[in-house]
This record gives sequence, structure tokens and C-alpha cells, in this order.
Amino acid sequence: MDNSPGGITVTETGAIHADGPQGVNTYRMITIRQGIALELKGLRLTRGRSCSAVATDILKEEGVIAEGKRPNKATVYRLFNDYLVSLGYADKEI
Repeated sequence: MDNSPGGITVTETGAIHADGPQGVNTYRMITIRQGIALELKGLRLTRGRSCSAVATDILKEEGVIAEGKRPNKATVYRLFNDYLVSLGYADKEI
């Protein structure tokens, strides 16, 4: 089993196990990033708020995006990916 940062464990068969609140949060962040990638291609992952809107809120809370700014989806994807890399949740993917 591979112990990745953030409480996520990947087995040799490729199954993902989110362990505890930290693991669930890490998995959520990675799913949001994948949702933004789908939105850039014209697809939606959710019926409610878009993944780019959720990511924008997270980035505003962390001070990455200034209040009152509304970046486009490509910028949100780049900034959110950089944020995940800085937390150690993901490798540089772009």
C-alpha cells in the first residue's frame, strides 16, 4: 500500500482509501480539481454549484484570490492546482 500525503492510501490494485477527516478533505480537494478540468472541457460534475465556484471560494478564504475578483475557469484551475501542490496534496499536473 502506498501512503500518500493527506490521509489518502492507494492499494496495489488502485483502490483509494480516504482515512479520517484529513483524508476526506484531501479527496474532496482533488475531486474539485478534476471537476474544474471537466468544466474546462464543457462538462459538469455537479448539479449545484460548479467546482470552479467552490474552488474560487476556497482560494479566497486562503487569500490566494483577492475579494471581489472573479477569475476565469482556466485561471482558477491553475491557481487551485498550485494551491494543492503547495499543500502536498498533488504533483504538478498542468
